[in-house]
Amino acid sequence: MRAVVVLMVLVLPLVAQAQVFGGTGERLDRLEKRLSALEGRALPANGNAGMAGSVMADLEQRMQELERESSQMNGGVEKLSNAVERLAHQIEQLAKDFDLRLRDLEAAQGGGNVVAQSSPAARDDTPPAAQEVAAPAKSGLADAATLVAVPDGLSAEEHYNRAYAYLTAADYPNAKTWLEAFLKDHPQDKLADNANYWLGEVHLVQNDPKGAVVAFKKGLEAFPKGAKAPANLLKMGTALQQLKQPQLARGAWEKLVKDFPKSDEADKAKANLAQLAKEKK
Repeated sequence: MRAVVVLMVLVLPLVAQAQVFGGTGERLDRLEKRLSALEGRALPANGNAGMAGSVMADLEQRMQELERESSQMNGGVEKLSNAVERLAHQIEQLAKDFDLRLRDLEAAQGGGNVVAQSSPAARDDTPPAAQEVAAPAKSGLADAATLVAVPDGLSAEEHYNRAYAYLTAADYPNAKTWLEAFLKDHPQDKLADNANYWLGEVHLVQNDPKGAVVAFKKGLEAFPKGAKAPANLLKMGTALQQLKQPQLARGAWEKLVKDFPKSDEADKAKANLAQLAKEKK
């Protein structure tokens, strides 16, 4: 999408240039016709060869000036065309590189076992039903021995609410297990957009930025215009930055600012981009 927008911005001036060139050609044709008419009338009318020669010299000079202007314009169009082609090639290469690196990260995904002491903040667009569910009576630092199996027969909403309850209780291992099971059983449910995002957050607090990138990427692929899309892009940039991939992080934040300019996350992305620019200097 970015490549299309950039090409349109650069190509539109070329169309305008082409219209100007068309007008220049018409002016040359008209001057040639007027010159021919003057040649036919000036000499027989008064026989003054000197005056006729002066008129012809003046017209010839004007025609040469128009030809020079036309040549300069043609040269400018050629330079712009070459610049557009180079820019399109660069954008295509950057897009391919971004996608390939994300695939590499996805292939190298490994589960993290270190639990952080902070929990992801709840967002306003989380369904109210999920916010009101009481957390299971379990420790916030559950380990593999206390994982709760996901029972059969749960509705999508019941399943998501239990997963979110584990999340708000800082029981990240169970939150991860239940969110992954939810996405496996209900990948197209309306709550799957949220589930992908929160799964990415769980990976982040478990010091697993690779797993976070994969979760945020899957959320964007499944719901590119979903309510969590801006948050997915913002946190994907954060995870990529933790992976020492500042260029990819910048790409995620730039896409966020471009695709969702009025979102709260766009303001945070702008601040992150400004910080990246300072660090680069």
